[in-house]
Amino acid sequence: AVPGALSRAERYRLLNQPWQAESICRDVLAVDPASQEAFIILVLSLTDQFEQGVTSKEALDIAEGLPNEYHRAYYSGIIREREATAMIRRRTDYRSRRAAYALFQNAMEWYRKAQAIRPRDNDEAVLRWNACVRVLESNWGFQ
Repeated sequence: AVPGALSRAERYRLLNQPWQAESICRDVLAVDPASQEAFIILVLSLTDQFEQGVTSKEALDIAEGLPNEYHRAYYSGIIREREATAMIRRRTDYRSRRAAYALFQNAMEWYRKAQAIRPRDNDEAVLRWNACVRVLESNWGFQ
């Protein structure tokens, strides 16, 4: 039943119902506490909820516990990037913009680490790093 539940969790994420995906992942982890796929989907579903006030702490704790070094770096970058994006969408004051800028920089550092140890033919970290550059260019005017 675990593979089907994880498939449903992913579907709920795609339907913009991350709270449902989160719940399913917690159910899966209750019966299979070593499910890396459940942990990854849980991290992503938590980051999907940043704009609704979910904080990054739990997602970061989960990412730090992932056994694969590449996944630790890549998902740490995802968390920081999504946290920065949520911050930009929620607030536009100077302090928030500075904090968001710092988070994008931090995400790019994680993506750089992930890129150095990425699996063969895996360019996810490069693509995410490029996306951060484009956000910085469009929001802070860097070329």
